[in-house]
Amino acid sequence: MSILSAIARTLLQQEMRSRAEKKKHRFVIRNQHVGIEIICRGDWKDTHAPNFDLQLLSNRLGLCLSAFGYEAEQVRRAGGPQWIFADQNELVLQNRRNAEPAEEQKIWEDKEKLVHRAVYRADHQNTTFLYDFCLVGFKKKGKYLWLMLNGLPDHVWEHREFLDQVVKELVCHDEDVEPELADKAPSLAERVGKSLGLEYQLLPPQTSDKALVRIWKHAVRPGVQPLLLMPDECFLNTQPLPEYPEADTGGWPDAAAWLQKRLHEIKELYDGSEEDRAVWQEITAENPDKEIRNGSGSLYVHWREALDAGGLLLLLIPARHPWDVFRHIPFGGFNACPDNLEQMAVAKYWHEKYGACPIMLGRDTLQFYLERPPGEHDIHALACEMFGFCEDTIFQGEESVGNLEQTIRGSNYWFFWWD
Repeated sequence: MSILSAIARTLLQQEMRSRAEKKKHRFVIRNQHVGIEIICRGDWKDTHAPNFDLQLLSNRLGLCLSAFGYEAEQVRRAGGPQWIFADQNELVLQNRRNAEPAEEQKIWEDKEKLVHRAVYRADHQNTTFLYDFCLVGFKKKGKYLWLMLNGLPDHVWEHREFLDQVVKELVCHDEDVEPELADKAPSLAERVGKSLGLEYQLLPPQTSDKALVRIWKHAVRPGVQPLLLMPDECFLNTQPLPEYPEADTGGWPDAAAWLQKRLHEIKELYDGSEEDRAVWQEITAENPDKEIRNGSGSLYVHWREALDAGGLLLLLIPARHPWDVFRHIPFGGFNACPDNLEQMAVAKYWHEKYGACPIMLGRDTLQFYLERPPGEHDIHALACEMFGFCEDTIFQGEESVGNLEQTIRGSNYWFFWWD
């Protein structure tokens, strides 16, 4: 393994020296036992791509080492080292079957170094492999290295010391390091997170919708309910919320009756002429076609807005139930938007009936996630309830309950917007 390490160290030194010339290059060396491939991805000051990719392949040992190099600014833009680490691991494992932890994840740091490490066992092409992931951050030099050693389990366990050797030898050979960027003013996302007084994490805007759902699910733990929040100035310097009663102690509206009451109040606007009543029948008529509208099966995330704000917020709210997130986040009570207590009552009702959970909140938007879409026999009644809950869903969106049925049929996501 020392031969591999020496070759890799030499090649990496060559690659680092070439960065000063800011040239793109790619070269490959292969022989009977070892294959090495290094790819320099563009300008070394590029804040969007890794500075280098390195792959060492040992056919004799049945091992592959992959390494990606990052500058501190790239890691900051990605939401921090933990998200670089999580995203890279997810990228590697997403096409593997039966991935499961092979040992407990380790995270530690000191004044000079930050280390994340995790080992997974996964099936690939009908063979079980071990994937040993490691992220090392060198704080003073502002550099990070993500590494992955994978191969047959016996070989990985036997040669893990090589990964430790690479960590020590394959980083930070570039002596021409520019001074670290001066600390910038806190982003809007950071200010909102601190203003709410809740534990939070910043998520990188480039995270995919499916990855966001996985992050949200993984954040659930006893006594903690996660909620994604699109940062907005309306969440700054908010007034403390009142102490809301528990659902079983009274003081909560009956959600089903409340939704029907809201729908009846909207209907009263169409009780005048025969023509008005005909329009109401058209708006609330059931759709007999049982169609599914494309594009309704994902979260709606305004990525440009998230990037400008400094990232999405993952709030870790001290709550026992999903609907209790509204005890801690000021939302509602404007225009026709239900207030916090009404939001809680409806969220509890829909959770118990359909398994729906609040997943994302914005200035005037609310999104729910549910593991399984509602059954066909519930679609029309649910769409009418949604109309009562958020009339803009129809008046400034779907235009009719029948159209809304097409959107929620087969979808794991519900979207509400109050103009």
